Amino acid sequence: MVTVRGLRVAALGLLAVVAVTVTIGGANTQAAAPKPSAAPASPQALNMNYGAFMALTSNNAALKSMGFQWVQYGIYWKDAEPTKGTYDWSHVTNIVTSARDAGMSVLIRISRGPAWARDPDCSALDTCPPADPADFGTFSAALAAKVRSLTPYGVAYEIWNEPNTSDEWGGLCPDPARYADLLKAVYPAIKSGDSSALVLGGAVTTVGERLRPDVCALDDITFLEQMYDAGAKPYFDILADHPYGFGSSPETPPVGGQNRLVFRRAERHRDVMVQYGDSAKKIWATEMGWAVDPHSEGVCQSTTFPWYFVYTPEQQADYLVRAFQWSRSYWPWMTGMFIFNFDFNEAPWYNQCDAFRFLSIKGRPAQTALSNFVHSPPVTYTPVVGTPTPLPDLAPQITAVRYSATDFSRLGGTLTVEVDALDADSTPIDTVQANVTFPGGAYQVFDFQLVSGNVQQGTWRATIPIAANDTGAPQQYTVAPYAIETYPTRRTAVAPVQTINVHETRFLDVPTSFWAYEYIEGLAERGAISGYGDNTFRPGNSTTRAQLTKITMLGFGYPLVNDGQQSFADVPLDSPFYTFVETAARQHIISGYPCGRASEICDAQSRPYFRPNNSITRAQITKIVVLSAGWGELTNRPQTFHDVAPGSPFFGFVESAAAHQIIGGYPCGGTSEPCDSAHRPYFRPNDTTTRAQISKMVYLALQQNPTATPTPTSTSTVTPAGATPVSKSLLRP
Repeated sequence: MVTVRGLRVAALGLLAVVAVTVTIGGANTQAAAPKPSAAPASPQALNMNYGAFMALTSNNAALKSMGFQWVQYGIYWKDAEPTKGTYDWSHVTNIVTSARDAGMSVLIRISRGPAWARDPDCSALDTCPPADPADFGTFSAALAAKVRSLTPYGVAYEIWNEPNTSDEWGGLCPDPARYADLLKAVYPAIKSGDSSALVLGGAVTTVGERLRPDVCALDDITFLEQMYDAGAKPYFDILADHPYGFGSSPETPPVGGQNRLVFRRAERHRDVMVQYGDSAKKIWATEMGWAVDPHSEGVCQSTTFPWYFVYTPEQQADYLVRAFQWSRSYWPWMTGMFIFNFDFNEAPWYNQCDAFRFLSIKGRPAQTALSNFVHSPPVTYTPVVGTPTPLPDLAPQITAVRYSATDFSRLGGTLTVEVDALDADSTPIDTVQANVTFPGGAYQVFDFQLVSGNVQQGTWRATIPIAANDTGAPQQYTVAPYAIETYPTRRTAVAPVQTINVHETRFLDVPTSFWAYEYIEGLAERGAISGYGDNTFRPGNSTTRAQLTKITMLGFGYPLVNDGQQSFADVPLDSPFYTFVETAARQHIISGYPCGRASEICDAQSRPYFRPNNSITRAQITKIVVLSAGWGELTNRPQTFHDVAPGSPFFGFVESAAAHQIIGGYPCGGTSEPCDSAHRPYFRPNDTTTRAQISKMVYLALQQNPTATPTPTSTSTVTPAGATPVSKSLLRP
């Protein structure tokens, strides 16, 4: 079973890991079917083995009434032999006797080993191959003998399920030679229990040639070749195959372009058999079918479904009949066709949005259509011709794709994708979707909604969640949008694949190698700083007075004031910085500029101005950080910096910051910064400071005093204890 972001697609093999790179369908898939290289053989008489994979034994009679001869069920080895040598045949007896009572032959798939027999490298998964193939052989012999004792009708065994995928091989990379060893152990064992039983080997699912080797899916062609190379040829009677049609019509050829996930893929498998001198054997399609689009039946409207769902139940019926007829007319080597599935839509253990339910034919037009075909087959095969339209039927186009971002921080977020799609004819755009591959290979399909225009020319939008990246390394998503036109042609336009990067850091422009990474990340973790909407921090930008005030109030954890009182004329109650500026003012950390200037007129309360949007100088920053940390001034300390002498209004704050080692200076010696006798460095108090430099200063202060003790709030302004009184007009931090 393959589980892809909550969507079970076991019978569809490795669809999830290859669909991102596949172009669906081709030009007008309902045009006259491509002719095989040889003329079609005379249609086979209806001695074909027709069957279906069943969920409920109570529906066997319904399948029988359609003219089908076989039912297919799965047997889990783990349930039938939970401990070595101890058998529980209750399930086996139920399915075989129910098939017998309906007068039908039974195809049994054997898979899923018990814990005691599994490969120790993957023993937690029941899809693990057995450590010793002989154990599987012993069980198979006992099973075959039991089944033969229960029914006089035909019996066939399919050995394992889709062993060319890691999902059905216990998470291990598929191993054709090891699978051949299973056949070598099982084949003589089954024949010893029931010499008339048929053994089916292979059971490959279509994955295309080496499309995704990084997730250990071995393409079906290579798997079969290596299986033959390993000596499997004498150890199966029939080659089992799972040739699903996915999003293409039954007649779509299996060679050239991107046509790999198609029903006629079975022809490629037949080529391998011929290549290895095994043409005397036949092929049975033990799983095949097309899934109905849930939206066409008015269910699961909020759920996204992959592109391989066909449009309507009627189209499912049409494709299935055409597939049966193609096989009957052109494939004399295909002597078994098994629908997946008959009645999973009635099984109570599948929820109503499970993908398996939409492959079912029971109660849908396909049940009647296939019954009519089997009971009254046409004499010859006439490929379906597309219905003429009064205007040329143009292929759909994607004219533009827009992404809200292609880079995300490690915090993740939401990706918005917009697609402009065009198909201005009688078969306009039906669906716009995107295949999204997540880091690690998981896969999901996202539906787009029409947000402007119409189905002939419009803009479609989808939102895709980007998860937080806690791996410590970069991650990548891939997004491949496509647009599908309406039935009957259902052609598809595919946009280029877009890579979405999820960085290992919070801010895209602050990598771990950046000199201030530790300081910026530390403040961000504390909630004191944040970035911009594009996931950047812009560390080289300058900082405003209001921004620094916010950083210090949040960083040092001051209780924020929001009582409706306003200290500054230019920081009103609705300002995004009101609570931070007001808190700093009540803590006597900041003050303002007296009103009365031309552009700063006095209001009724003669409130000062804070000038929140002005850039802040290095000296002002130092004062605010020192006061926020609760350190106060150091006025009796020897002068540290050439350009901040005693008597400067900022001298005590700069010296306090230097004593706490949260600031440094610039070496003297430049043309405008000569050295004095003590070779003191320059502080450049009137320079502005970058966001990165501020982050370092605040972070280092927090390391020494992570929570400053707030002073009682007051609207008055006082000089901090120990500080040298200076004019407020000079302080202006």
